[in-house]
Amino acid sequence: MTKERLIIAIDPGANGSIVAEYASSLCREERESCRIITHPIPEKLRDLYDLLDGIVFDDVFTSNLPPVAYLEHNTGFMAGIKRKTADGGEEAGGVSPKAMYSFGRNTGHIEMALVALRIPVCRVTPIKWQNAAGVTTAKKKLMTPTQWKNHLKAAAQERFPKTNVTLANADALLILDAACNRGMKHVENLF
Repeated sequence: MTKERLIIAIDPGANGSIVAEYASSLCREERESCRIITHPIPEKLRDLYDLLDGIVFDDVFTSNLPPVAYLEHNTGFMAGIKRKTADGGEEAGGVSPKAMYSFGRNTGHIEMALVALRIPVCRVTPIKWQNAAGVTTAKKKLMTPTQWKNHLKAAAQERFPKTNVTLANADALLILDAACNRGMKHVENLF
């Protein structure tokens, strides 16, 4: 058994993903030799539970430390609510009601599966994981949403050169990078 911890990173968006990797010094230094699982968010609850259960109890991921999940968490900004920016201005969210519904539904399903599996959760806002992953959010104002997503994908490709990085799994991979290599903390038990 290893003393390294299994880290699960989750982007619960409509096209989100679940990724997992051991947080170890080897994975920080030689990521291409580490096993990374990427999987789209299943639509059915049972499939979601079975996926997470399979990741946690996979023979390769055996550890004497409990796994921990990092789950992207939004605070209402998605709904188009205006908020203050760092420079004192205001910006509004531009996400459709369908995307908000999918994000909320997926988040609830994922939280319940994690509770059932007794996996501690760290909820992280996009700003928190983007800053921890070293993705410059100042550039976001200068980009269209598509350009920003492609920027995040390029950053994930740079950090995970042996992984098939897509627009769907790029955010989860960067959450994983932030959790493994940048020391995001504040794990909470939902159970």
